[in-house]
Amino acid sequence: MSMTQADVGLADYGALLRRRWRLVVGGVLVGLIAAGGAIALLPKTYTSTASVMVQTTGENGAVQGGRTSGDVNLDTEAQIVKSTAVAVLALGKLDEPIAEEARGLARHVTVSVPPNTSVLNITFEAGDPEDARDGAAAFADAYLENRSAVASRRVEAQVEGVNVQLKELRAQSTELDKKLVSADPGTPEALSVQSQRDQLNRQIAELGSQLAQLRASALVPGEVITEAQIPQSPASPNVPILLLSCVLSGFLIGFLLAVLLDRLDHRIRDRRDLSSLGLDPLVAGVRLSETARVVDSQTTEPMRQLRNALLVQLPKFNPAVLVAPASSGSAGPLVALHLADTMARSGLRVLLVSANSSRCLLSERFDTEGRPGLADILRGRARVREAIFPVPGSTNLLAIHSGSDGSLHSELLQGEQVSAVFAELATRADVMVIDVAPTSENADAQSLVSVASGVLIVAERLRATRSDLHEAIDQFQHVDARVLGAVVAEVDGVRSDARRSDQATKDEAADDL
Repeated sequence: MSMTQADVGLADYGALLRRRWRLVVGGVLVGLIAAGGAIALLPKTYTSTASVMVQTTGENGAVQGGRTSGDVNLDTEAQIVKSTAVAVLALGKLDEPIAEEARGLARHVTVSVPPNTSVLNITFEAGDPEDARDGAAAFADAYLENRSAVASRRVEAQVEGVNVQLKELRAQSTELDKKLVSADPGTPEALSVQSQRDQLNRQIAELGSQLAQLRASALVPGEVITEAQIPQSPASPNVPILLLSCVLSGFLIGFLLAVLLDRLDHRIRDRRDLSSLGLDPLVAGVRLSETARVVDSQTTEPMRQLRNALLVQLPKFNPAVLVAPASSGSAGPLVALHLADTMARSGLRVLLVSANSSRCLLSERFDTEGRPGLADILRGRARVREAIFPVPGSTNLLAIHSGSDGSLHSELLQGEQVSAVFAELATRADVMVIDVAPTSENADAQSLVSVASGVLIVAERLRATRSDLHEAIDQFQHVDARVLGAVVAEVDGVRSDARRSDQATKDEAADDL
């Protein structure tokens, strides 16, 4: 079953987190430290809330676009709570106000309106719990006092207006009474004056009734339905939210740094890096040892899978594979040695040829002193049968070293006799494995693609880079080489670019045998 693009993306991020976990953990720790510092240094703020139920006092508070369509517009009332007039009243109610001016005191107030209610939640914030409680209570009382005063002034204005109308109507009624006395009874003039006077009297009676209602009306601006309480804990900083936000921010910063460093790091790590370059990773990866003996080599499942993946692609008429490392190091020679040994363990007769002009692992591992190598064969100084030797510990594995004296060089591998020599070598075994120098150092692998059926590209983990792989791919594409696949190899133990001394090599070979 193939993975979807989303699965691959999640797997990539998971691998990135495993590689760069120190950055992510460091970011989280920095976030925790920042949260602790903020909790310790930020001033604590306490809030207390008083709830006021607003009642109508007779005026029509509906406005176009307002939240309510009833007699009271609560949006307007919320602004009145924070007005200077209410703040002045609240300032006078506080024994020790936290601000000297009304405007400064009003900045500590927030007002909210619960949906579908006639309630104002008046919240006051302060650095002390008691100040917060006193401030909320003072603004609630000041708001009701201001609302009651405004309503009283409105009623007084209405009473005064009614009295003025009554005075005018009564004066008119007195004038009509005088006209009625002087008019002849029963005449049209007397009837008209009588009708006007009756109408004025009705208006006077109506205004008198209205005046009585205004004087008798009880003004109830509202009431406090929830008293302000002393807060038990600060509203800010909010410790859980602060901790969570700082930890998430630290994680995000660490993760972004990990992604950035990962983008800047072009080293090859796993098979996904090979796939992104268009290569076919034959196995998840192999792990080899710099010092392990051939008889104890990594003939584990990954090496067996690599063997099977290669053998199925090799033709019967020329079963030869070129093992080409993309960068300097031990990965290429070790993969060639262990691959040949794994193939030999399956019953095949395998010939391992070291055509590596940079490093001959066979000369380092085994006693090849006095034995001719590939360089001697190419120069015509020795025959193939004289250079082939059985590898100790493996009955089916034969080998030819490149030449312990370093006589093998790139020009020698480009001679006319190369094809004939490798054709004869192919007759000596069922399968031939050819170890060549890294493509980043020279073009030996490119020169030898004609003597092999295909190429196995080896990328040493955390050593080979994407540019190394691009160079290797370009070299093989230019000569129409068949790339069988690629593998990421991790080498444990001693890792060095320089050659070890002859004495150290002999001592290690003696230990291996």
